[in-house]
Formats: sequence, structure tokens, C-alpha cells
Amino acid sequence: TFPGIGGTLSFDGSNVFNGTAGTGRLIAVDQNEIDITKSGAIVGAADNWGPIQRSVNAAVRASTQSSYTVHSDGKSPDVYVPRGVYDISKTISVPGNPLNFYSSIRIYGDGKDRSVIRAVASATSVTMPYMIDFLEPTATLGNSYWHMYKIGLEGTNPWSTGDSITGVNMMKSSYATIDDCMFRYFDNAIEIRNWSNIIKSSRFEYCTNGIYISKQDGINGQSTVNDLIFISNSFGTVDYCIRQAPSLPINYLKIADSQFDGVNRASIVFNGPVALFQIHNNYFELQGTAGPATVSTNNSGGTATCNGAIVMHPTTDNVSSANGSITGNLFINCNTSNLVSTSGNKWLTIENNSVSSGSVIGSFVDIADVCGI
Repeated sequence: TFPGIGGTLSFDGSNVFNGTAGTGRLIAVDQNEIDITKSGAIVGAADNWGPIQRSVNAAVRASTQSSYTVHSDGKSPDVYVPRGVYDISKTISVPGNPLNFYSSIRIYGDGKDRSVIRAVASATSVTMPYMIDFLEPTATLGNSYWHMYKIGLEGTNPWSTGDSITGVNMMKSSYATIDDCMFRYFDNAIEIRNWSNIIKSSRFEYCTNGIYISKQDGINGQSTVNDLIFISNSFGTVDYCIRQAPSLPINYLKIADSQFDGVNRASIVFNGPVALFQIHNNYFELQGTAGPATVSTNNSGGTATCNGAIVMHPTTDNVSSANGSITGNLFINCNTSNLVSTSGNKWLTIENNSVSSGSVIGSFVDIADVCGI
């Protein structure tokens, strides 16, 4: 049986079952994998949104049926994006599973430069606010345990179009992983919050914000962010590589083993309280050289400017950060005013960092009201 499809089913000779009730097609080629080309996606087609969305729907539908076990671990079938560029005109929506909190989707390709989903040239933030939107299934359950890997996403150039498409919405997600993906031409490549999410081994290019830690309410109205881990990523020509929303509390954030290059405004911008953070073993080059970073100074929208690879700028109403460590990093040809700019922070450990090639070691840290170093 094929749950979730009403009407008469007929076999069309290509391993595709068609439902007459208007609910689309369910691919039955491989119970462990749904290939988007088997759903009708074609490299070079004007719009592949329909086939890709049908593939996602089929995988999610399978995971919501308690009697339909696909993988031995109980998770959904994989959605496979073969090599090629697939244009889409609308958001791909990935709903969570309201019946089983642990059954979530996996989307993968043949490599972040080989399997690319691309926005059509006419796409705007109205027609496509997100390229991929991981929705929560109910008001209290997040879209959890999903995994996206070896996929490239390409939006529209935010500087030339003046528009603001976001790559992936994972604000209602937890225990999710993005691994070995490419993000190019976005306002925000990823919007993230909640807890236990990992972004690793991914590349970000030509974006306003690479990873934006959003202030929007998370799962079940949660207002605090826990356990975000960003490791082994690379950023090039991104205004703000990793950016925290103003006054957003973060309990734990780790940024490690990553490369920040290209002419950016700031690599890491803290705009609010972070109870514990680790910035370890990263490479920073030419950071802060595109002009000063604009950071929030209060809840009502005031701003200030600050040059630097790492900008920590909480103020009196943004509560200071604490228990942070900046260790083992290399800074090359970064802005010579302040490689690390801090204000109102305490209990920072800053050690074993290297500065060379045009940066002045004496200006490594702008210590403004910092105690406990």
C-alpha cells in the first residue's frame, strides 16, 4: 500500500505510481532512496521545483506512517540529487514528522559543486523567501534529526539585485546537521537557532550574512539558543560570516577549524550575551578590510561601527559575554585597528594566537571594559 495518496493508482511503466486525487506522484524505485530525476527533475529544465518538492513529500509521507519502515533506524528515505544544476522558482518546504519526533529526512547529492539547486533569475524574497524551509510539524515539536550533505545552493546576488533570499531556514530545527554543502549568493545563507545543531565542512561565498543566528522564536517559543557548533567551514567574500541577532541569549557556541578569507567586514559578530563560547584554531585573512562592521548597541536599534575579525559588542542592555576563549587562531592582513574588539565582556581567555603580515601585534585586542583575562 502507498499511504497518503488518494484516488486510483495506475502504473505508468517507469516505476512511478500516479494518483488521480491531485496529490502527486510517489516514487517506488528504492525504499531507501528517492531520486529526484525519477520524479521528473531534469538538468536544464526551466523549473524543477515540482519534481523536487514531490520527492521531499514522498520521503516525509513515508516517515509519518508508523507501519512504513524504510531504514532500520526508522528514519525517512534519502532524497538524492544527482549531479547537475536544477533551477527552482519557489521554496522547497520540508515539514517535520508529527507522529515520530525522530523520523526526519536526509537530502544529499554527489558533491557541493556537482549537485546544485539554483534559484531562477527572477526569484525574489516574495516568491522565494527561503530556498529550503525546514518547517516544524506542530507548535511544540521542532523539525529534528534531519541531515543535508553534499549539496550546493545558489540564490541571487544580494548586492546586485538588492533583494534578500535566504538559503536554509533551520530556525525551528534541533539535532540537525549541514555537512559539506555550498552556499552562494544569499542575503542570509543560513538562519539558525534552537539547540544541538551542527554546520560543518561547508563553503559560503558572496553573501551578506553566512550563518545568521536569528532572534525569531524557536521551537515551542524558546527564546534561548543552546549548543551551536560550527566547525571546518570556509567563508569568502561574505560581509558578516557568523552573526548573532541583537540581544539574543546563547548558552554555548563553538567555532573551530574554519577559514575566514576574502574582503569581509567581520568574521564573527556577537551582538548579545553568550554564556560560553570557544573560538579555536581558525584562520583569518583580510578581515575587517571591506569597511567597518555595523553592530547593534541596544535593543531599540542603535548601532555602532567596529573594525575587526572578531567583534564582541554587547552593551549595558545586552549583558556581557562570559567564560569565552579565543585560542590558537592565525590572523593575516586583517584590519590593523582591532583584530578582536571587545566591550563589556568578562572572563575571556585569549592566548596562543598568531598575528602576521601587516597586522600590528600591539593592536591584536581592543580591550574595552574587559576583566578577568
